[in-house]
Amino acid sequence: MNFYIVDRDQQEQQVLRKVIERDYDNSVLGITDNPDEAYQDVLRLSVDIMLINYQLKPYDGHQLMRKIQQSHHHPHFILIGQNLS
Repeated sequence: MNFYIVDRDQQEQQVLRKVIERDYDNSVLGITDNPDEAYQDVLRLSVDIMLINYQLKPYDGHQLMRKIQQSHHHPHFILIGQNLS
């Protein structure tokens, strides 16, 4: 599976990468804290699963997920972080 991580905490980014890449069938195609960069990357990469921190700036993880869905790219999404209500 091909993963992409969007998280503003660099320490969390590295922990997630290590956990994902423990399985040799998984790879992390990209990591960023910038939702605009993530959007551009997902349009050109073959991402299966995106791990997106809910608390991003300038817009939140849910807004990023909806923007990607509107572009007709449909990786699976996992929203991570606190205050998901």
